[in-house]
Amino acid sequence: MTKLYQADVRLCATVYIKARNKTEARKMAREFANDVFEFSGDHVSDRQLDDPDLPDISLSPVMTGHGLAGAVSSAED
Repeated sequence: MTKLYQADVRLCATVYIKARNKTEARKMAREFANDVFEFSGDHVSDRQLDDPDLPDISLSPVMTGHGLAGAVSSAED
């Protein structure tokens, strides 16, 4: 019988921000600095950048991995 395990990894990704101007976009982007946050559901988007249904803040589904950030542990506990 197989078991499910998990491991955290370090990822770099692009966040797309819809804003009225660059100043507003910078303010929104600063909220990500030195912070832990989670994206899920509609925020991870493969929509085209000109799609009117692109969320105001979205995370590209394409990411670059930079190795393990923690130990492997059981996901079933």
